[in-house]
Amino acid sequence: MKNLKKIFALLLSSMITFTAIAQTSVISGILHGGQTKERPLTGATVILTGKGDNADIKRHTISNQEGFYSIKAPKGKYKFTVSFMGYETINKDIDLTDNMDLGTIRMEVRTETLDAITVKAMATRSEQKGDTTVFNSDAFKVNKNASAEELVQKMPGVVMEEGKVKAQGEEVKKILVDGREFFGDDPNIALKNLPAEMIDRVEVYDQQSDQARLTGFDDGNAIKAINIVTRKNNRQGQFGKVYVGYGMDGRYQAGGAVNIFKGSSRLSIVAMSNNVNQQNFSSEDIVGLSNSASTGRGRRSGGGGSGMYGSRGESFMVGGSNGISKTNAIGINYSNSWASKLELTSSYFFNASSNRNTEDAQREYFLSGDSLMHYHDYSSSNSVNYNHRMNAKLEYKIDPNNTLIFTPSFSIQDNTSDYLTTSQTYDPRPRLPELGVSQMTQSADQINGSTNDNVGYTFKADLLYQKRFDKQFRSFTIRAGINTTNRDGLRNQETRNRYYTLGTQTQDTTVKQRTDTDNKTTRWSATFAYTEPVFSLGMIQASYDLDYTLSDIDKANRKYDFVNNHFNDDRDSVLSNEYTSDYLTQRAGLTYRIRNEKLMLSVGGNYQMASLVGNQIFPERPNVDQTYQNFLPNLMLDYRPSKMHNFRVFYRASTSSPGITDLQAVIDNSNPMSLKVGNPKLNQSYRHWVSARYNYSNPTQGITFMAGLFGSLVNDYVANATTIASRDMTYLTQGNQTIQLTKGQQLSETRNIDGYRSVSGALTIGFPVSFIKSNVNLNSSAGYTRLPGMTNNQKLFTNSTSLAQGIVIGSNISEKMDFTLGYTFRYYFIQNTLQSTKNNNYYTQEASGRWNWEFGPGFIFSSTGSYYNYAGLSDGYNLNYFLLNASFGKKFLKDNRGELKVGVIDALNQNKSLVRNVTDSYYEDVNSLILGRYYMVTFTYAIRNFKMK
Repeated sequence: MKNLKKIFALLLSSMITFTAIAQTSVISGILHGGQTKERPLTGATVILTGKGDNADIKRHTISNQEGFYSIKAPKGKYKFTVSFMGYETINKDIDLTDNMDLGTIRMEVRTETLDAITVKAMATRSEQKGDTTVFNSDAFKVNKNASAEELVQKMPGVVMEEGKVKAQGEEVKKILVDGREFFGDDPNIALKNLPAEMIDRVEVYDQQSDQARLTGFDDGNAIKAINIVTRKNNRQGQFGKVYVGYGMDGRYQAGGAVNIFKGSSRLSIVAMSNNVNQQNFSSEDIVGLSNSASTGRGRRSGGGGSGMYGSRGESFMVGGSNGISKTNAIGINYSNSWASKLELTSSYFFNASSNRNTEDAQREYFLSGDSLMHYHDYSSSNSVNYNHRMNAKLEYKIDPNNTLIFTPSFSIQDNTSDYLTTSQTYDPRPRLPELGVSQMTQSADQINGSTNDNVGYTFKADLLYQKRFDKQFRSFTIRAGINTTNRDGLRNQETRNRYYTLGTQTQDTTVKQRTDTDNKTTRWSATFAYTEPVFSLGMIQASYDLDYTLSDIDKANRKYDFVNNHFNDDRDSVLSNEYTSDYLTQRAGLTYRIRNEKLMLSVGGNYQMASLVGNQIFPERPNVDQTYQNFLPNLMLDYRPSKMHNFRVFYRASTSSPGITDLQAVIDNSNPMSLKVGNPKLNQSYRHWVSARYNYSNPTQGITFMAGLFGSLVNDYVANATTIASRDMTYLTQGNQTIQLTKGQQLSETRNIDGYRSVSGALTIGFPVSFIKSNVNLNSSAGYTRLPGMTNNQKLFTNSTSLAQGIVIGSNISEKMDFTLGYTFRYYFIQNTLQSTKNNNYYTQEASGRWNWEFGPGFIFSSTGSYYNYAGLSDGYNLNYFLLNASFGKKFLKDNRGELKVGVIDALNQNKSLVRNVTDSYYEDVNSLILGRYYMVTFTYAIRNFKMK
């Protein structure tokens, strides 16, 4: 900690010295533009051209995301020029005698038209505008009916993995359309429902929080975002599509997306109903509350559901969930702005889904010496989920110096499910090897069934106010927020356990129980920030943060009385718990920022004091009362040596408190063979996180290069200490609770363990290949994770290393001949420090292709193919299969808006679902039920009614 303080002091001293030396005249200001509401202009070019004695001097820069620019130059006379595509160029003469603040300049939209001019040239693929990478959609040709998802996947650095879009190595958290939020934080809706033909350009950038955007100081809460900029002639009118399809075995799908744009008013409606695993929304709406009663392995996707290429409603691609799903959903998004003061974005989404699934899992534990323990289970499940989700954002510009932003959201979910699991825990070695007997030594087997009913809601609200003063960059900001969650659940469970010793049955037990859970968490937060200009190029921010979280969980477990045939009235003191916790955090800090036309550097630190008070009401145990004090430094460097280059480094230290379930000293026996218990003595975790990114775009040559490096180190990492009973034993938890374990049972207890490390890197280069009229993207990535844990009181580290290399070739021939080819090879190294014999190397290969061909009088042939190869996994889990989908259609009606097609999904009937999970105590391979081959006939009608030409 002392070293960090010294480094911070040295950096701050160096910057102040640099600033004092750099006292020269600076011209600065803010650029705004827009038709219905003024918006900051990002990437506008500002040029100073010397006159007279300064004729040989020329300075230039570009505006940042807030529209701010500054140029340092010697005193004298200059021509001042500002240009931005689509706006009138500004030219004026200035006399720079001292630091000059031009204030806010509003650029007028260009209105002139071009008559009868035809220009043929290679379309610019991308440009680097500050930290924003801008892709020109005209340089990536796709079929006329393609979705935004199919378009962005041709762009360098943008990939789809397991149903999620990633850009520049990071998951995209938000999609905006013309700078406005589209269905809240759900990236999939925009990508799957916006037609590619209406997209002018795609901007990839780090979106800062509203507070950081207003103050100009990055608070570390930036997310990766994509802004889809529509073509000007597509911003007035109605567009979208509706479709309906029916196939063999009662398979069906119907739905659509309709958008109504009228000036600043925008209304979008999406809807769907199907039983073919299709979804156009994020997994949070489907998973709902079912995770609370699941097997703990999470959600997985099959070969046809994720992969490199996504799907649109009528493209006959298998959707993003395992098992057989039925989905009914509708969503509404509305945004509008009034004058230049008030802007509203809002959305509502309803989802009703049901899922039927089976899973076959093989798990191998990391144990010491020559000990071996395997676990195998087969499970079946059914679930029904209902979800309502609402989001809104209201931004009110009271006057040029006062801004108010209100952001509420609300969601409610209702989930019912049932699970049936048959499992075995065993030693796979021969029971009597000297006699050649090959039967495995079985420790226990189990049949576990449960029904679950869960309901819950979440409400969030955030209010932000900023006051700007007459002196530029002087401001005061206050933010207040609330986040409350309530979860109620009921689980009925019956388990039959059978235990063995050397293959001979020794015990047979049946447990029947009912568990009621009531979990409430409310968080209040407030932030105060004051900014002040310092020297000619610097700013300083003083901030104070207050965060208070109150959690209350009541878990009541009642055992069944088989003698009297009823559940006991009294709660089981071992399996029941009522616990409250108060977590108060106060943080005060200073951050200093310096900026010129090429460099932005900020460095700061926060002193944080946190207190955690835990009170276990039932059964009564000693309370927890802990106080933590930390210093949290932060640093950010943004360097732009030219318009084509951008280099950014970000470092941040943070803490996280243990969750209330991690602190609860109560046994979770939803799986009686795999018990879990919390630890009231947990400390908060301290995390260091650093990222470095370099972006390069050469518009002339069409080359895009991106490289990123990300690292994380965590002290007091919350891990699992797993005990696997090789015999009947008594276990004493950290909360001084005695637990009886039977041979074959396992218990996982949360512990603080140092040593977590994570580092990953990604590299992408994209360039056009003229002789095949295509764009080529090469993607490389590597990752390393060191995961600490404990097994049978012995500390261990699971080291996971991955290497991946991929290539994507996207055609740029014409809209009528569109194809995308991709291949990715991934190699994994799994090493365990406790038992080197469990080290495992495995690899996966995936080759994918998509081809759309429009020929003759409106005929269309479409095909998607994917080859998957998994090798090095557990016996019986290595797969090698090919997934093929194809369709043939005909366009008709006015302007070919109607299309009738017949298609086959999984034509070879080979679709599979396989995933490997690696944890701190085991690795496992899981097969899941997947939707197989079916045929379907689909009719699609395109809506195109634009008023602007």
